[in-house]
Amino acid sequence: MLYVCATPIGNLGDVSERLKDTLCQCEYVICEDSRRASKLISSMGKSGKKIIVNNEFNEKKALPGIARVIAETDAVLITDAGMPGISDPGFIVLREAIRKGIEFSVVPGPSAVLTSIVASGFPCERFCFEGFLPKTKAKRIKALRKLDKEKTTVFFESPYRIRKALVDMADAIPERQVALCRELTKRFEEVIRGMPKGIIEQIDSKKQPLKGEISLVIAPEGFSF
Repeated sequence: MLYVCATPIGNLGDVSERLKDTLCQCEYVICEDSRRASKLISSMGKSGKKIIVNNEFNEKKALPGIARVIAETDAVLITDAGMPGISDPGFIVLREAIRKGIEFSVVPGPSAVLTSIVASGFPCERFCFEGFLPKTKAKRIKALRKLDKEKTTVFFESPYRIRKALVDMADAIPERQVALCRELTKRFEEVIRGMPKGIIEQIDSKKQPLKGEISLVIAPEGFSF
């Protein structure tokens, strides 16, 4: 059996008892980064787990071996933070399990997408998650202009591209409210709300560049507090 387990998005205090119990009963842990997985496992007082790395750099090569393991024994699938399979290489493991008729069970828990939407204060009745914004300016602007006007939308973004993304938002969707959510659940958690231009001014006024995990939440057109 494969257990798909959500892990903390920052605060290790969010580890659930069910995650601990599931990890205890499984011999193998499939993860993105062995160092981060080892830190999580150690924080729960567990040891002796066999770790298999599955990430964007080795996923095709690693998949056959992973398929054999999950067909023969109990294993846990985790991601660096949050729910495996959400904008994450764990998706191909789940797809392979379905193709081969291997059962899996989801152990729910923290989600950066849902936490960001709630932290934004924007409407949550209807929303859309779009993964990471495109890396090039032309594709970013095109994607932003095609956004559903009636739904709250969530993107992940790198701190190294965040200002460029906001500049493009100021061009493509200048009148839509945006929430920049950073380091959620961690010590320096921060949510900056406003129009794209206003958020740019706020981050430019900071003495240090933004760091850490960042989500951008875009409100439906016409929404205001």
